[in-house]
Amino acid sequence: MATLFGQDVRHKTIDRVSVDKSAPLWAWVVVSRRRVAQVPVAKLEELGLRAGAVWDEQARERAAAATRILKAKFKAVVLLKVRALTSSQLAAALWRKGFGQETAATAIAELAREGLIDDGVFAVAKARDAIGKGLAREAAQRRLVRAGVPEAIASYEVDLAAGPIDDRSRALAQARNRAAKISESLKPATRYRRVLQALARLGYEEEVAMEAAAAAVGMRDKAA
Repeated sequence: MATLFGQDVRHKTIDRVSVDKSAPLWAWVVVSRRRVAQVPVAKLEELGLRAGAVWDEQARERAAAATRILKAKFKAVVLLKVRALTSSQLAAALWRKGFGQETAATAIAELAREGLIDDGVFAVAKARDAIGKGLAREAAQRRLVRAGVPEAIASYEVDLAAGPIDDRSRALAQARNRAAKISESLKPATRYRRVLQALARLGYEEEVAMEAAAAAVGMRDKAA
């Protein structure tokens, strides 16, 4: 027997690899008639795990890494069902769940190849949503950047979503929409102030917002 300090150091071999009937995505690695690891079925060939293969520390580490990655993918899918996330947002969420950076990055890369994560589609959807809610262009861009979209892509997608209509025209449309919901029994100054506050929340520049609010409530000569 090959020993070192009294320990058996002979390489063990895998007796068999069997699919877990209760969880078909997983397979059990059996060595010396004992289940020593549960690994993703899809990774068995890549990992070289089969009957007769050597089961050593390296094989154990590769199997453990594959298991962590699949579990990270499962958690990522759960998170994506709650709300859309960019790759960077998803990575941060996985780190908070206890997955390492390398595990999270590999899981996200695999999901991207499988079409379950697409930062481009995310950016388009977020830009359309922000513009649809009436946000000013810069405010919409900031929202995308905070969500993890690169600044250049955020700017490009917001411009596409907004189209040729400039912020001055969009502010006026939003102002008229807000003004129509405010009782005309209120004083013009009160209506103006409420519309102005609504435009400020949408991120319009002060001058643009003041001009649009004044026009919407019939106070074109309103000063700051």
